[in-house]
Amino acid sequence: MNNNSLQDRFEDVSSRWSNLLIENAFARHHRLFHMIKSGGGSSPTPILDDALPGMLLLRVVSMFDDILEQHINDAELIFPRDLRSNLHGRIELLGISNLVSNAEQLHEVRVKRNQVAHDSSFRIVWNEYDYSVACIHAALSQLDLVPDHQLQLSCKSERSALTGVPDAPKVLGEFTYSVSVFDGENLCAKYEWKERLMND
Repeated sequence: MNNNSLQDRFEDVSSRWSNLLIENAFARHHRLFHMIKSGGGSSPTPILDDALPGMLLLRVVSMFDDILEQHINDAELIFPRDLRSNLHGRIELLGISNLVSNAEQLHEVRVKRNQVAHDSSFRIVWNEYDYSVACIHAALSQLDLVPDHQLQLSCKSERSALTGVPDAPKVLGEFTYSVSVFDGENLCAKYEWKERLMND
């Protein structure tokens, strides 16, 4: 691949990877969407809270597998006869080619993904999700597909003061709500919506 193609590939993978992690951060902090309206705590959702880390891991590993497949094709790497063209084989190929140094950890992530996908009672916790993301990011960084810096994501929510709505006599006012994802102090994405308080 020429330098322009490599740069295009880097920008494409970096964008897809960061967007996925940002979307997952919104999902991970889904309670903020309820808490901001109630002004305090939210009702527990134990089934969703238990399932979310595994569900989001499936998304992360699926994208990782797609990226590896494309990278191996672009680099014209050849699978040994004893390796299949699947995630296990792709990790092994990159490991024996000395292109990634954490193949063992990537296999741990792959096995955990398989457990989540094939055992409906299997659950992981957020620390395991975070570890998996860190392992995958490290591999993508070694392949020069994403920046070295891993996003350190956090979520914040805000509600505005009640503001008037011109030419709407039946409306007492409206609130503006927002939930934002930050990398450190840098804003990555924001969901914003308005709700009106009616004059009954």
